[in-house]
Amino acid sequence: MPFTPGETNVICTEIDRSLAFYRDALGYRFVEVEDGAIRLALGDRYLLLLPLASAPAFEAPYGERAEVSFDLHTDDLEGAAQHLAACHVAFERPWRPGATHFVIRDPDGLRIEVVG
Repeated sequence: MPFTPGETNVICTEIDRSLAFYRDALGYRFVEVEDGAIRLALGDRYLLLLPLASAPAFEAPYGERAEVSFDLHTDDLEGAAQHLAACHVAFERPWRPGATHFVIRDPDGLRIEVVG
């Protein structure tokens, strides 16, 4: 059975805070509002912010518990880390010179791996 990827759903606690993060810090562009959810796009990939959660993600170190995360790719890891730090993004695993990736958290604690 062949599948193709669809949009990524982000279940969030505060849609305005999540919108600011994904739009302003990560560069997603606004597409539309649909029944209280906000659809964003980055390249040809869509992300849907769904304001349904009553609590943020459970705190546990990255990779210690089962979860789904996604990657963002960049040609400039150092520049990306500096930009995200200036946007006050929380780092789970900070960028280090020579590293091939780092991990950030969205406002609800969901992890995103930034890969060079």
